[in-house]
Amino acid sequence: MIDKALIPKKTEAFDVFTVMDRLDDAQIEAEIKGEVVSTWVYEFEQEGRAIRGLSKKGTDAAVDLLAKRGEVIREKLIAIERTPEAYEFVVVAQKFLLSKDGTQEVLLQESLGFKRQPLTMKKKDGTIIDDPFFFEKGGIKAARNAKRRLLGPAIEELIIAEAVKGRKVKQIKTPASEAEAPAMYEEETSLLTTCPIHNEPWAIRTSKTGKYPPFRSHNLPIGSDKPYCNFSEVMKGDAEASAKALGGTWAAVEERIKTKYNSTWSKLTDEQKVEVVMGLRDLVAAKQQPKAEAEVAEPEAPDEPEDWRDHDTEY
Repeated sequence: MIDKALIPKKTEAFDVFTVMDRLDDAQIEAEIKGEVVSTWVYEFEQEGRAIRGLSKKGTDAAVDLLAKRGEVIREKLIAIERTPEAYEFVVVAQKFLLSKDGTQEVLLQESLGFKRQPLTMKKKDGTIIDDPFFFEKGGIKAARNAKRRLLGPAIEELIIAEAVKGRKVKQIKTPASEAEAPAMYEEETSLLTTCPIHNEPWAIRTSKTGKYPPFRSHNLPIGSDKPYCNFSEVMKGDAEASAKALGGTWAAVEERIKTKYNSTWSKLTDEQKVEVVMGLRDLVAAKQQPKAEAEVAEPEAPDEPEDWRDHDTEY
């Protein structure tokens, strides 16, 4: 589950690869908790170009693709060192070419992967707590780094192409300045972790019959009309409110979803629903901006002396 620990600290420089690494932390924690992870690729814009990189899940998909072609990657942990603030992991990965009958193998390449994983994490309220999954995150990401070096650009490009076709790409907003970085991520990630109406953390639920995929919700107080608040309903309500503010209807939102995702609201991932909501909020903000600027009176310019000699300072 993504939370505000992914947001760059206000004092640190914005670095998209740091954000991608923190998003991988969220993927690893989600998998440990049994949640469904669908993002294979992270995408951001740099100097007008779309830059894409594999997520932890995308790296796993690339390794699986190689295995189907007879090239198997195996990894093993070779060193762990603890420092006062972190664990440092070293993993070696080896790529083998298997014979068609699987009885023989030849070592093709090997590489090392390194990762320094902090023992703590930042909560939504800014407090620092022990990270209960620091060991798993550090070890898995060290293995990720080692395996990624053995993939090769051709395999990465294939996985990226499949991710784009299968809508498994997560877009990362890059701020115009470092100061904007926290604000641009804070609201988006908070929608995935906390209900904006009841200020309660979302929990991942599964249907009793197993018919439906896991979904986000939280319990409501006893006596409420419903037993729990549903993430999808809250996001839909937010999107409807934005559409109304723009003079549109839910049908217009559905048309927007069909155009961008070639899908419907009910079939979007949670991350995509947040993208829809944030996109509509941006449109509402843009519509209201001129009005807000007009209401702010410009300060009067201070009176200037008629001549520099009017100053007491000697030149």
